[in-house]
Amino acid sequence: MDTTPTELLDENKRDGRGRRLTPKAERDRLIEAYEQSGLTQRAFCEQQGLRYCTFVSWLKKKRDSDGSAGQSMSRTPVFHESLIVPGGQRGSLEILLPAGTIVRGSDAGELARLVRALEG
Repeated sequence: MDTTPTELLDENKRDGRGRRLTPKAERDRLIEAYEQSGLTQRAFCEQQGLRYCTFVSWLKKKRDSDGSAGQSMSRTPVFHESLIVPGGQRGSLEILLPAGTIVRGSDAGELARLVRALEG
């Protein structure tokens, strides 16, 4: 009787702690699918059956290696001096932008959105 060598291929390879190992190509494919999905990270993970913490660590590693840490979630904050002027209208806020533009209003959230829009 002849014997044929066989090899067992385990698509779900595990590390020493029993965690499933996902090849880099598959991680990259999932990250690309997430970026095109328009879903939140948590919703995407639920949809794909991924652990949220694991997926977030994949994203961080990819963004760090790509040098794309400047994307929306990882932007470095920019601080600007703000002055509170006594004697102004009650409940009024005033922001002096670096170019000399003054933005006034009473809703801090709306002013923040306006300043972000002006900064581009």
